[in-house]
Amino acid sequence: MKLTFPHLGNVGLPLRMMLEQAGAEVVMPPPNSKRTLSLGTKYAPESVCLPFKLTLGNFIEALEQGADTIFMANGPGRCRFGFYGEVQQRILRELGYQFTMLQVNTSEHVLQNILRALRTISPGLSWLQAGQAFRLGYTALQAVDMLEKELHRVRPREKEKQAASRIFQSVMDRLQRVKTIPEIKAVRDCGLQQLRRVPVNETPVLKIGILGEIYVVLEPFVTADIERRLAEMGVEVSKFLYPSDWASFNFFIKALKVFPEHGTAAAAAKPYLNYAVGGEGLKTVGQTVLCAQQDYDGVIQLYPFTCMPEIVARHMLPRIQEDLQIPVLTLGVDEHTGAAGLQTRLEAFVDMVSRRKAAKCGK
Repeated sequence: MKLTFPHLGNVGLPLRMMLEQAGAEVVMPPPNSKRTLSLGTKYAPESVCLPFKLTLGNFIEALEQGADTIFMANGPGRCRFGFYGEVQQRILRELGYQFTMLQVNTSEHVLQNILRALRTISPGLSWLQAGQAFRLGYTALQAVDMLEKELHRVRPREKEKQAASRIFQSVMDRLQRVKTIPEIKAVRDCGLQQLRRVPVNETPVLKIGILGEIYVVLEPFVTADIERRLAEMGVEVSKFLYPSDWASFNFFIKALKVFPEHGTAAAAAKPYLNYAVGGEGLKTVGQTVLCAQQDYDGVIQLYPFTCMPEIVARHMLPRIQEDLQIPVLTLGVDEHTGAAGLQTRLEAFVDMVSRRKAAKCGK
């Protein structure tokens, strides 16, 4: 069995570690590129969202490299994501590819579903061994997110440009080669120490929250690496969709029926939206309110065109912006989105936010 899965930011490394620990041979798709997008756009329905097209492109490129099994998340709900697997495998079979698709429900009983999937991939795997493989991947996922959060803090303040990015990439390369939990933690701690030793400027920086649809927020290819672009403009980015946070909520907190983080966002959203609209729509609204309450300098909503949950959220944001006096930029992306146009909009938004903050401070 040669197993593959779609790219999603830095999730690929922990997921590969978990699957290989479970005994699978993993075929990683090439990094997302213009070819990936071109392939997905060519064969996907025209009106479908960008994440569908890119993940379809990932599968085509991986199948070209010899993969014979696709590991894909799915789940019911108001978002079209739940239908990705069924539609994509129909398209791929019509193109002549022979493969097995293993779909994992990520809406309910997520941990149990993942453990069952690991035992399906490796029939001789015990529940204990499946749990050990999961723990390895989960530890790596937490480590990657801790490193990324520190990268976001350091990068807009660093005296030597690209210093933090080089360290982060070096640490990610080292994580590719480790096999055990103690090794993951050792590399993580070393990487955090290196990032914290990067010489920084003490001048204040802008702080902007990044919200929206999870794939677009996490996958840098989609937004031409918006986090790096903002850091170069002196902006500290705070994301509210880290994979390890999602995992902790869905693996453990949800199972215990205790929803502190989700409840906070939902409670904050109530004056503007008081019911779930699918995807991250409700969370986008609530976290925009929380950003205003926590004195963020601005918020950027990222979403794929035709994404209904985020379109619903988008229509709530102007009211929040007016009521709570927080600047909001909404960026919808599709296969036609260009880096130059995105850069222009970001520069204009950051300039406006900077002038606004200077005016508030009386400068």
